[in-house]
Amino acid sequence: MEGLKNLVVEDLSKLWIEYDRNTDTLYISFGEGEPDESVLIGDNIIANIREGRLISIIVTDFSRLAGL
Repeated sequence: MEGLKNLVVEDLSKLWIEYDRNTDTLYISFGEGEPDESVLIGDNIIANIREGRLISIIVTDFSRLAGL
């Protein structure tokens, strides 16, 4: 988890956010492509990494985590 502090988001113009009400999942994407690695970084939070760059964050059980 220590290496996650050095991840780069290359281009914020590619940012998109989507919420799936059926699965209560929040998707935050910073670009395209399949991850080389997926890391559980907290309670129901997954960071997807490709070539040392953060490409997406997935938050499951979002409404509970957000206190909604």
